[in-house]
Amino acid sequence: MREFSRISGLALLGGSVGLASGSATAATGSIAIVSGGFKWFINTNITFQTTSSNWGFSEASGAAPVQTDGGGTATLNDAFDGAMGWHVQHPGEADHSVGGYNALGGAVVAPSSPQPGQAVTVTGQPQTLQGLTVTGQIYFPAGKAVARSTLILHNPTAVAITVQVANYNNLGSDSNTTIVKTSSGDAVFDSGVDNWVVSYQNTGGVAVSDPIITLAGMQQAVAAGYANGDDNPYQVFNVTVPPGGTKRVMTLVQLSATRQAAIASAPTFNDMASMRNAGYLADMGPAELQSIANWTYMAAASDVQSVPGLGGAALVALSGLVVVAAGSRRRKNLQVDSQS
Repeated sequence: MREFSRISGLALLGGSVGLASGSATAATGSIAIVSGGFKWFINTNITFQTTSSNWGFSEASGAAPVQTDGGGTATLNDAFDGAMGWHVQHPGEADHSVGGYNALGGAVVAPSSPQPGQAVTVTGQPQTLQGLTVTGQIYFPAGKAVARSTLILHNPTAVAITVQVANYNNLGSDSNTTIVKTSSGDAVFDSGVDNWVVSYQNTGGVAVSDPIITLAGMQQAVAAGYANGDDNPYQVFNVTVPPGGTKRVMTLVQLSATRQAAIASAPTFNDMASMRNAGYLADMGPAELQSIANWTYMAAASDVQSVPGLGGAALVALSGLVVVAAGSRRRKNLQVDSQS
């Protein structure tokens, strides 16, 4: 059963972005982004509490006919019935419908009138949850059928705050949900082991009518679920935000026209280095990447520069992870508090 209805009358601006009138107070599902050949409909200004129908996606569908499994062509549709919904709760909270991030007041699209193939960022309004200032952000890498959903948690107080951050989904594939591949190589999701899962709506034939879905960012969850016959995968993370500091929790979703294409591209979600190379993290600097609580930070060559006053041979990673002294091969790990 759908948790919300589709919103009609979406206007596509420049083939890239659709906004209901007055985007700052847009209604449920009323922001549409075209990226990587798919239309993504984003929830904002949600005024009720459920598990998956908060900030996130109400729906996604193909922007044009494509070649699908079975050799035919079709315009794929009905990717989600609510996905990437974020919740910030007390650790051990039993009621999973509370603490939802709803982006009350709407969201901002940047750039406001993007060109086709341009990266787009949609940022929700700040909301106070469990004493933290919480902001949702969805990033669409240029020309990719990928959306990266990040929940930004800022602690304005003088004491550390520990919360449980959950991400809930309704993929719309109902009892026909079928896993075809996981990051460990089989078709069975193992909590704490697998970081990504490819699944689809299996209606018994070769052809499919819905986009193939890849979800990523689950490996470091303290609890997670993804199973055949259940279209409600979820991930739960324990996050401690230091006084005055900022932490982030990040998950990604990719839509594909065929199972083969989804499986071939899924290893890009294996680690942060692969995602940086693919452009999925192009808008984030080292400090922001270090603040992500559920991914292991991996420094890039671009994070390294000369240290003023120490000579060109002395290099320091801006992330604070690695120092290489002149004339020495020794590397030293540094403990740095992630704040931004």
